[in-house]
Amino acid sequence: MLPSVQELARLAGYHIGAEQSVLQAVHRPEVSVAVWRRSLSPFRERSLAAWAHQQEPHFDEVLDTTSFGAAQLTVGLQEAETARWLGADLQRLFSCFVDISASRQVRVSLRAVQTDACRKFHVDVVRLRMITTYVGRGTEWLPNDAVRREALAHPLDCPCDANREIAPDRRRVRQARTGDVLLLRGEKDGAGRGGVHRSPPIAASQGLCLVLALSCG
Repeated sequence: MLPSVQELARLAGYHIGAEQSVLQAVHRPEVSVAVWRRSLSPFRERSLAAWAHQQEPHFDEVLDTTSFGAAQLTVGLQEAETARWLGADLQRLFSCFVDISASRQVRVSLRAVQTDACRKFHVDVVRLRMITTYVGRGTEWLPNDAVRREALAHPLDCPCDANREIAPDRRRVRQARTGDVLLLRGEKDGAGRGGVHRSPPIAASQGLCLVLALSCG
């Protein structure tokens, strides 16, 4: 009997679902990437894109779990409904990450990106990282069985050559949608099977992404 879609996903080291609870799957030893599928309304995407272009937010700090306040991340966001929604979403994701990671300190980054920030596929040197893209193209990631980890450990200097060695079958590359939440195990918690990912290439198209990243460890 052929394996089910769920079984194939398990073997490939990822878990995808439409509920926040899917992120808890990252605690399973075989799971490197958990994806909470979400979508944003066109109105919110437009409002957030306008804010990102005008204000170019760049927040990056390590915060105690008791000192997080969404208002410090949303300075300059004038559209009231979108500001309320984003503030609530940031608080929800922060609380979710703290619950899953059991960490007392979290690095919080919310910034507008207009460059090819992380061009190589890689595993972050952290325990866990949560990523969601509010504006623009989402993070690219790889199932475990699509990664040549020996190439990941010894990448070539040229990102394009390195990526061809790490992910020889480009058809296996997955990409998060705008609004999706990715939770990736890092090198410090991956037992050699951390979630492999990279930022999407956007510089050539003069694109912009608004990206939230939470990490610990």
